[in-house]
Amino acid sequence: MGKKTQEKSVAFFERNSWYHRTKALQDNGIVKYGKKGGFSSQTEAEASYRKCEEEFNALLRKQQLSSKSNKDVLFKDYLIYWFEEVFSKRIETTTRMVGAYALYDLIIPNIDYDTLLYNFINDAPVS
Repeated sequence: MGKKTQEKSVAFFERNSWYHRTKALQDNGIVKYGKKGGFSSQTEAEASYRKCEEEFNALLRKQQLSSKSNKDVLFKDYLIYWFEEVFSKRIETTTRMVGAYALYDLIIPNIDYDTLLYNFINDAPVS
């Protein structure tokens, strides 16, 4: 009971330097994961992670805002938004990696790109 809750670091030590995970949004909407390393300290790697995460989220928001109106939001885009902006902020990194694999590699590739979120919300037939 006397244990302090400690926030898990986004940086990890490997091969004599500090690393962090990266995400890149590809043209087809798939997120490619990787790692960036060579940092001399955990603090430096964490700062780089935050910068990379901000850039990724800005690119993701730009892609999502390209829709003209809420009626035009694609189901796929909403899933990406929900996963990145809502769900990922509430889970551990390892759970996030599993969820990202399921969403980006299994679910999204099997969704028709032109399926609108509006169709799901209003029980309209999906064409």
